[in-house]
Amino acid sequence: MADIRIVDRPAESWTRAVEKSPDGRLAHARAWHTAIAAAYGHSPLYLAATDGDATVGVLPSFVVRRPCERL
Repeated sequence: MADIRIVDRPAESWTRAVEKSPDGRLAHARAWHTAIAAAYGHSPLYLAATDGDATVGVLPSFVVRRPCERL
């Protein structure tokens, strides 16, 4: 059974999971974690499904706030 956890910084296991998935896309790449946060200021909220030590699924997402909410 897989566990779902929040990932502060995607590691190499994230990359391996994306590369193994036939549905893996550039948007799943761990480099987006830094790029989107730096370019737009959005807060990353990355989730990983793990089974033991293996990452078996990933969900890269971001908390996006309207400009008026950043004040």
